[in-house]
Amino acid sequence: MPLRIAYVSDRPFPSFWTDTQQVMKNAEALALAGAEVRLAIPRAYRSIVRPAARRHRALREFYGVSASLDLQDILTIPCTPARLEKWPHALVAQRRAALAGCDLLYSRNLFPAWLAARRRSRVVYETHRRFDAASGLKARAFLDLAGRRELVGVVTNSEYVRESLLRAGVGADRVLSSKLGHDPRDFAARLTKVEACQALALDPRRPLAVYAGHVDATKGIDALLAIAGLLPDVGFLLVGGSRIASAALAVRARRMGLSNVSTRPRVPPRAVVPYLYASDILINPPSSTLLAFPHTITPIKLYNYLAAGRPIVAGRTPDVAELLTHDVDALLCRPDDPHAAADAIARVLRTPELAARLAASALETSARYTWEERGRRILRFIQARLDEGRS
Repeated sequence: MPLRIAYVSDRPFPSFWTDTQQVMKNAEALALAGAEVRLAIPRAYRSIVRPAARRHRALREFYGVSASLDLQDILTIPCTPARLEKWPHALVAQRRAALAGCDLLYSRNLFPAWLAARRRSRVVYETHRRFDAASGLKARAFLDLAGRRELVGVVTNSEYVRESLLRAGVGADRVLSSKLGHDPRDFAARLTKVEACQALALDPRRPLAVYAGHVDATKGIDALLAIAGLLPDVGFLLVGGSRIASAALAVRARRMGLSNVSTRPRVPPRAVVPYLYASDILINPPSSTLLAFPHTITPIKLYNYLAAGRPIVAGRTPDVAELLTHDVDALLCRPDDPHAAADAIARVLRTPELAARLAASALETSARYTWEERGRRILRFIQARLDEGRS
């Protein structure tokens, strides 16, 4: 009999925040690995008259997941900036999971996981945040959860996070570090740079460095602008952010005299892929700022960068260095050193053999990191932990 998992997320769906993409892809991956997964998500009041089947079909199309993932709406109170709806959502989701006879609850949200464990339900908690980034109520709730026998295990996205959990006292056998992944279906229609540029109305003759992600200060955008200022002959395309944020970034670049910087507002996850194919180089901001914000550790974009088969330039931070290998599938440079990053980009552009080697190695690395493989690994971890509990 397949393992029955109640997967709970209190984030609004659809959303351009990549944690919702990770939840959707991860939940589907567990289902494809053989579990029976029901993903419980909030339903916005504005969609109350829209049939659930239509809404779920639109969500699956937005995130590029199949019908193997069972979606369940939970209508509690309207979403607010204060996120007050998180608490009733957790209460209702946990109750439904118990009534449905699920074997365990899986969540990236601490409160549903903690509440389920308090109510004697088995729990798997996933976190991409270092424990030392938590404080106050969250830290106390996590430590309480970690001390409960109902906690089957904790799943993280990097050894960097896992080590912080071990320092907090979580048993090593209860923490799985599992890298994220990409979805090969999103990259099935491979495009040359010329084809992608033509589809996106970009000039294929100009060297182009592409960044795809959020454009707020916590993502290291200042580092990208500094690098662009050192390479006036290279185009920098920054894809992400709301229309207002994207336009504001474009104005800022112009005021800095950066005529080589252009912006495009965010697009649905699957629509990012052509922008990656249009690049000569994919760049992750080489900035220590990223590690100051726990939600930026080893971002999903790096897995998509690898799958696009383009040279990558990134900062040599501990989390990134777990995934990318310098001079093999990427060039890693000192964080907060725009000259080092500019030199790396220039080196790739003037050395076609290096660019081809990095691109081929990136594709080879990407084959090891798919959502489906991650789902299988997590499910094996859960089954092993459950078997240990029975013995």
